[in-house]
Amino acid sequence: MFTCSVQLAGYPHEKFDDKGQITYDEFVTTFDTFPWIEQCLKYDEIKDGCSATVSISSIIDKKDLWASIAGDANKHIFLIGYNYMKQKKGFFGFGKEKTVKWVDIYEINDQEKIKQLFKLFFDKQFETLQSHLSLLKHFDSMKAYTQ
Repeated sequence: MFTCSVQLAGYPHEKFDDKGQITYDEFVTTFDTFPWIEQCLKYDEIKDGCSATVSISSIIDKKDLWASIAGDANKHIFLIGYNYMKQKKGFFGFGKEKTVKWVDIYEINDQEKIKQLFKLFFDKQFETLQSHLSLLKHFDSMKAYTQ
């Protein structure tokens, strides 16, 4: 089962609008009709909170894939983030390993490629997804914010 949530420009980072269960085809419609440029302009005005983001969660697999926009109307990029559970070593590499929710973030401009990556996510081809993501320009990696 997959669920969708949306953050609009300026939302506090912990605020999401839950859109409920979603299929891949419904995601494509949501992505294609989302007001990306309008939201980019709004964030550029207020410069507070988060950027507009569409997130898909695989509840059973405890993984999320999200797309966000950054920049302005003339020059913008999409960020795509992959959240998953990761084994992390303790403080300075010592101590017991623990499992944390992790996010790897990449830059991408091709909206069709974004939809292809989400198709892999919906098909639960997580290793292939990570392989394709690793070919993109890396933006950041960190412990993920959890809802």
